Amino acid sequence: MKRQTIAIALIVLLGGCGAPGPGSMIGGVSQAQMRHARTLPGQAWMDAGASSADLIYVSNADGEVTVYNYSTKALVGVLAAFETPRGECVDKSGNVYVVDAGTDQVYEYAHGGTKAIKTLDDSPYEPNGCAVDSATGNLAVANSQGASGSAGSIAVYAHASGAPTVYTSPTIPDFAGCAYNDDGSLLTTGYEKSSNDSLFAWLPKHGNALVSINVPGPKASWTWYGVTGIQWDGAFLVLDDGGNGVYQIALIHGQAYWVNQTLLTDRYIGGAEYGIYDPNPKHQGTEILAGYIDESYSSGVYYFPYPGGGSSTGSFSHGVDDPFAIAISLAK
Repeated sequence: MKRQTIAIALIVLLGGCGAPGPGSMIGGVSQAQMRHARTLPGQAWMDAGASSADLIYVSNADGEVTVYNYSTKALVGVLAAFETPRGECVDKSGNVYVVDAGTDQVYEYAHGGTKAIKTLDDSPYEPNGCAVDSATGNLAVANSQGASGSAGSIAVYAHASGAPTVYTSPTIPDFAGCAYNDDGSLLTTGYEKSSNDSLFAWLPKHGNALVSINVPGPKASWTWYGVTGIQWDGAFLVLDDGGNGVYQIALIHGQAYWVNQTLLTDRYIGGAEYGIYDPNPKHQGTEILAGYIDESYSSGVYYFPYPGGGSSTGSFSHGVDDPFAIAISLAK
């Protein structure tokens, strides 16, 4: 109903007018926004030339992944062939992986593409998050228990293809997220449903089993709670518990070390897993994008300086609906 209302309003605005030029605004609404207003469920679109820009992919509760130009914040595309899109990750070529907890599938999209170029069957598990090892191209998927009642797992697809190698943990029944560091080790997080306390395990490079690990916090008595997002920022692994900050962790030979915290002062609790803008992968990222849901249940995405943090420097909200995750794909 909301889309139909917007579309009707735009038709009224356009009545009797000539065709707008590229990039023009009508009634304060861009052509990209008008196109999104006209998009029917299940349709995908992408602006011509979007692939030449750095792009932001936001997975939303309405079943869409909305795509934005990183620099201009303009909505430039919509991917719509999902039931419950959750975590996202990007490989070194800029290809974007979207895990769908509704279909138990993992979809791969080329940077700026509108159709999946590969689909991986992750059933019987329910995927929540993913990560790509930049050195090997291996894709790791963090899974909850599926409909069959099987334990949650980390499924690793060699070179992001074929059947996965599946790893389980006696201490983690459900996995929420994972990330590779620069030496090819994988840090994973999950939780006990009864408490929602976050637990951690790591998979060493060339390892054949998940190993439980203690991750220290900023205080000796620290308990991790509700951690879903883990990202690699080019220097450290970064944990996100959905609150007003993110936490840098070093993982060295299976030992985790507390490094620092970045405060995000404008972020509301309950936002999406963040994305880190890292234009030079050999160095630490320069900006962090965090989704939010405010007190009025409005949704959007904030830009924050990184690793400094503080107040946001910009935001967008058009097309964002209770976001789950954010990924940034760099133009090649």
